[in-house]
Amino acid sequence: TSTSNGKSYKDQSQKAIDSFNRALEQQNWDEIYMNDVNLAYSSFIRILCSQYEKNCKIKKTYKKDNTNKPWLTKGLQNACKKKKALYRSFLKNQRS
Repeated sequence: TSTSNGKSYKDQSQKAIDSFNRALEQQNWDEIYMNDVNLAYSSFIRILCSQYEKNCKIKKTYKKDNTNKPWLTKGLQNACKKKKALYRSFLKNQRS
């Protein structure tokens, strides 16, 4: 079961990046060739951001909800948190 307390992130998978690159290759860049450098830059950024938004969509991750486990008491939840913290500390110390 999922809850709504997840995190959002931009999809930057290889598939999304390849799609973004293809879209940029197919883009008509004629509108950025102008005498006013500020307008040209604004057009370039607008096109780049637009293609990025289209091809690298926002995705969400969700934390699992433990409310569907009535047998998981507060004491057990605290023990699980402590075990997880100790394990992360162990992994961190192994990398050092």
